[in-house]
Amino acid sequence: MPKNIIRQLGKRTIEAGQKSRARLRGDNSKLYNKLKSLRKSSEDKLITVDAVFPFDLFPDRITIDRAKVTVIKRNFFFTEQKTSISTEDLLNVDMGLGPFFGTIKLHSRFF
Repeated sequence: MPKNIIRQLGKRTIEAGQKSRARLRGDNSKLYNKLKSLRKSSEDKLITVDAVFPFDLFPDRITIDRAKVTVIKRNFFFTEQKTSISTEDLLNVDMGLGPFFGTIKLHSRFF
């Protein structure tokens, strides 16, 4: 009789572990999907601005999304230098606007 009780306890313990593991797996998949959607929404591009070609032989580009600002500087054909700045690291943004063109200066904590 004690062996039978031990087997039943063992089965119940295993079943309880499997149920809790399945519950955790379901919770993790919900959390994973939520994190995935947050990551995807944080990479949404808000605006992309390019330099004008005739006035700049190798036009630069600024891309702003929810989490960072990316500056792409082109120096020569097929070469570019990318600099990404987190929005938390931006200290000041100076803009100058004219009737046709504008300038932007980004002041960061690191440069």
